Amino acid sequence: MAMTTPLTAPRVGEPAVQHVSTTRFLTFLLPMAMTMYGAFQGGQFVLLPIQLQNIDPKGKVLDLAVVVVACAVSGALGVSGGGWVTDFTRTRWGGRPPWLLGMGLVSTALFAAIGFQTDVLMIGALATIFWFTLNFFQGALLTALSARTPPNDRTFVAAMFAVAGPIGGLYGYNLAALTGGALGYVALAASFLAFLALYLIFAPEAASGPRRARPEAALAGRPDTIFASFRRRDFLLAFIFRIALFSGQATIMNYVVYFMVDRIGLDAIPAHSAEIANGQIASVRTVFTLVGLALGMALARRTARMKIFLQGYALLMAAAALGPVFSADWNMLLFYGALGGFAWGFYATVDIALMNVVLPNPATRGRDLGMLAMTGALGQLVGPPLASGLIHSLGYSSMFEAGAILSLCAGLAAGFMKGVR
Repeated sequence: MAMTTPLTAPRVGEPAVQHVSTTRFLTFLLPMAMTMYGAFQGGQFVLLPIQLQNIDPKGKVLDLAVVVVACAVSGALGVSGGGWVTDFTRTRWGGRPPWLLGMGLVSTALFAAIGFQTDVLMIGALATIFWFTLNFFQGALLTALSARTPPNDRTFVAAMFAVAGPIGGLYGYNLAALTGGALGYVALAASFLAFLALYLIFAPEAASGPRRARPEAALAGRPDTIFASFRRRDFLLAFIFRIALFSGQATIMNYVVYFMVDRIGLDAIPAHSAEIANGQIASVRTVFTLVGLALGMALARRTARMKIFLQGYALLMAAAALGPVFSADWNMLLFYGALGGFAWGFYATVDIALMNVVLPNPATRGRDLGMLAMTGALGQLVGPPLASGLIHSLGYSSMFEAGAILSLCAGLAAGFMKGVR
């Protein structure tokens, strides 16, 4: 698909905006998004678990669950707020850049500071604020994918953006493993800030005009309409689908480090290091995610049906999660990483397209996209506490079983969507 497609007719009710070259937009968007995801994943799945283990070895499982739950609540508020403000923000620099710059600066400062803390309470407090600010940043950024690219290019842009997650995660995992501790936090924060600056400078957004009251902004902000979109069947089911999807992932991924340390044993993993072994799992996951994306893009060109991607993900992810249940060893963790990565890549091809398809009202696009995007944070609210309780009562294998069940629940929700073929 050509990456410089001119502005085409928007959907009914969708505002007509002047789009920059898709090539230029992606060139600076993708590296910045990758380093954003690198900070999220390198911090949450490598640096934070090890930091809490060093401070409180006996209480690490519960400590991690409490911190992640607090972050999930603030993250859900942040990502929905970040999408919502773009419905009415009007500045000479566009609707998103002021928020991206402000939240980006605050996020990097908070993230770097976390690494120097030696108290669990202070770590939790800083991480909670950080999750709000960076999710607010992400919520505002997601609206750019539809607002700043021509309709004919959106599937391609969505697929390219989907690559940012696994590659960013691979980058974050390995940089965190190589640097470790406070230096790991600082390195991830600095790289994100550098690419954010390049994005804002070289892919600027057109001025959004003078501040003035707009009917659609008023609609998006009215308290009695905030949850109006949930009256639409497909929007509600898409919301449930994404919560189950991310809850299933969070039930497992937050505790992979502790699974290797406590169940498999350091002697049975590469380099006898949970950080390095986690980086290798991330590498395998990324490779297979790219394979899944390639297959998904090829299939998406031949069919307009989305349910095959949604339900295909559910079945594949459930199978991946059950691997370590049957054999709690290093090879099965690699199997989980490989098949799980493929499943995510296959689904991610249509992830953003699905969110746009189920939007009930173009006038509240930013708010509704934010609500769908916050399911990633809400998944962290469900998954880690569930995993913590299961680990304490039934052992580590039960978190994989719960992840498989939640994945299948996502597929079930997808099956009831009527407007999604």
